Amino acid sequence: LLCLQDCSNYRDSSGNVPKDGLHVDVQEGLIEVRNAGGTIDLPAGQFGYVANNQTGMINVPKGDGVTENVPGFGGGRGEECVVQ
Repeated sequence: LLCLQDCSNYRDSSGNVPKDGLHVDVQEGLIEVRNAGGTIDLPAGQFGYVANNQTGMINVPKGDGVTENVPGFGGGRGEECVVQ
């Protein structure tokens, strides 16, 4: 889920509107998130958050990630999401 001051309809597990940035919830497989801030691999069952393309992604504890399932977001294997 990419939030750019437009995620007021979504909530994290605490009921708060997600911060601006990229929120990931890995359902299966493994994703690699890479930007100027570094590279991190997130396996299935992990959550992550990156504020912008200059800061590294951080692991988000299970249960603290954005829990809204966003239909149509990703879903394919090998897809690339670039945040600029």
